[in-house]
Amino acid sequence: MAKLGDAKMKVHGIVAFKCENVATLDPITFETPESFITLNKWNAKKTGSISFDFRTTEPNGLLLFSHGKPKQAPKDSKSPLTLKVDFFAIEMLDGHLYLLLDMGSGTTKTRAVNKKVNDGEWYHVDFQRDGRSGNDILFCCHWCYGFWRGP
Repeated sequence: MAKLGDAKMKVHGIVAFKCENVATLDPITFETPESFITLNKWNAKKTGSISFDFRTTEPNGLLLFSHGKPKQAPKDSKSPLTLKVDFFAIEMLDGHLYLLLDMGSGTTKTRAVNKKVNDGEWYHVDFQRDGRSGNDILFCCHWCYGFWRGP
């Protein structure tokens, strides 16, 4: 979709739409650390799901990030005025895949599986959210033989 100039996606930096010997649809290669793709707002107030395939040999990087509308935190005379934003992110850290999530009750960081996933093999990630509280989250990384359901 990004390759065709779809209005739902924007390409930033140098991105190559190529891959060798891959049986998936239009893989994307980010050729510089500054390259990324933006998508329109994910409108999933109560439920939603996102899935994607990836492969990498890089040990660190942000794969996916989404945030909600900023809200003013409750006033506390002991702390300065701050904004609170719900968010979720999927990142690589030292070769491991993590989910970072804050739906209003504090940030949680959970490793998807114990296996490192920066071995150049293909992996499939499923992220599903059911319920506004964020209590019903399913985060799977297939071909890694592990999943997390919580909190």
